[in-house]
Amino acid sequence: MNHEFVVSSQRYWPRLHFVTPQNWINDPNGLVRLESGWRLFFQYADDAPEFRRVHWGTASSPDLFHWHFDGIAISAAPRRSIYSGSILVAPLRAFYTAHHTPPGAPTRQTQHRALSDDDGRTFKVSDADGLLDEGLADFRDPFVWQRPQGSYSMLVAKPVSWHASVEDGKSVIAVYRSTDTLQWTACGQIGPYDGAQVLWEVPWIAELQAADGSAHALFVVSVIDRSGGGVRCATRYWLGSFDGAKFLPYSDQPGLPLDAGPDYYAVIASTPNAATSLLTIAWASNWAYARELHVAPWAGGPLSLPRDVSIVRLGSAWRLRQRPTSGLGALCDLPMSSVHYAVGPQPLQLLAAPPAPYIMDVEWDLGQAAGATLELAGGALRLLIEDSGSAFALERPGDTRLPAAFAGRWQASRHAPSALAKLRIIVDSCALEVFADDGSITFCALMFPLRESIRAWAEGGFVSLRVTMTPLQSSQIPGAAIPT
Repeated sequence: MNHEFVVSSQRYWPRLHFVTPQNWINDPNGLVRLESGWRLFFQYADDAPEFRRVHWGTASSPDLFHWHFDGIAISAAPRRSIYSGSILVAPLRAFYTAHHTPPGAPTRQTQHRALSDDDGRTFKVSDADGLLDEGLADFRDPFVWQRPQGSYSMLVAKPVSWHASVEDGKSVIAVYRSTDTLQWTACGQIGPYDGAQVLWEVPWIAELQAADGSAHALFVVSVIDRSGGGVRCATRYWLGSFDGAKFLPYSDQPGLPLDAGPDYYAVIASTPNAATSLLTIAWASNWAYARELHVAPWAGGPLSLPRDVSIVRLGSAWRLRQRPTSGLGALCDLPMSSVHYAVGPQPLQLLAAPPAPYIMDVEWDLGQAAGATLELAGGALRLLIEDSGSAFALERPGDTRLPAAFAGRWQASRHAPSALAKLRIIVDSCALEVFADDGSITFCALMFPLRESIRAWAEGGFVSLRVTMTPLQSSQIPGAAIPT
C-alpha cells in the first residue's frame, strides 16, 4: 500500500474538522475552555509511520472551529513516548501515560502529571510528578476529575494486549482516589464487561442530569475487538451510578455504541462535571486502516466535530442524544432553496451540492416503500433507511485506492420505527457526520471521493424526499493549516 495514496492533498484537506498542518494525529487528550479561549490537546507524532516519538500536540481556538496549531505541549523523550490522558484546570494540569521502551527490557506504561503556566502551550515534566507504576506493559489513559468535598478520582485502563489470546484475561478499568492529584490509592474496578481479546482504552465518567432533574453517571470506553483476528473499533457507553469506587450500570445498559459509524474513536468530554450536557470530541479514524491512510502532508486524523451530549428518555430507557455544537450555526451562509423529489427505483440525480463544507438536511417519507438510499460524494458513501423505517445504515463501497478494511456496512436500529425520518448531514472535504432522529443515532465516517454527485433511489415503491443545502464558511484560518 502506498502511504501517500491521495493524488491531491488539497482536495481532501478538511475545512471543518481539525487536523495538524503535517505529521500524524490521533486521540484527543483534552478540550478545555480557558480565559484565552479553547485549547485542544491530542496525540501527535512527527516521525510517522514509525510512531516511535509520540508527543502531546496542542491547538487553540476562539470558537471550536477556527483552530490554530500551536506545536508540541508535552515532548517525547528518547524511548519514552507521551500517550493519552486528560486535563484539569485551575491550575492547569495534564495527566498522561509515559510509554517506556528501554533497550533489552520489557515495555512499560506509567502514569504522570505535568503543570503548565502558559495557558497550556507547554507543560513542565518532572520526575516528582510520577503517579503510578505497576510494572505493566498495558496500563494507560488516565482520566482525572474532581469529586465532591475536594477529592479526586482517576480511571486508568488495564487492557489486554493487542496480541492477546483467549487465555490472556479481560480488560478492566482501575479506579483510584486522591486528595492532592499526586498521591493515589486504588479503590475499585470497572468491568470486565467483555470477553478476552477485546481491548479497553480511553475511559471516562461524567455525572449528568436529565431534564427531569434525575442524576446519572455516564461511563464511556473505547473498544478494539481483536477476536477472530480482525480489528473492530468502537466507542461504547453505559448509564448507571458511580459511588467513587464502583460503577453500576442500569439493567438495560448492555454497552451501547456512542456512534454507529466506522470513524469515531477515543472520544473525550471537555466538561465532565457539567449539569445537563457535555461537550465531546473524538478521533475520526479507525485502527483497522489508519496507518495505511496517509493524506500527505497529514496522517492519522482528523478529529471529529465537537458535539453537545445530553441524556434523554426514549420510551422506558435512558439514552444519549448528540447534536453538533451550537457554534456551527455561526458558520452558516444563506441556505439554498429546499427541493422536493419523488424518488422511485431508478437512481435519480439530485441538485448539485455546494463546495464543502455544507449541511444537508434530509426529510424522508417512505410511504409504503420498504426503504431508500441516498448516495453521496459520487458513490463514495451511501446512507440508507431500511426495513420499512426500522433502521438506518451507512455503506462505503470498495475502492482500489484504499485498504480493504475501509469498505463496509454499519447499521443502527431506530428506537421507534417510522416511515418518516429526518437526518442532518454535515459534509466536509474528507469526512461526514450524520445526526438522525434528533441525534439519538449518529454516524461518523471518512470518505475520499473522486467526484461530486448526489443520487437517490427507493426500494419497493416511490418515496418523498426533501433536501435543503446550507453552505458553511470554511473555518480554517488562512495560512494556518491549508497546504500550498
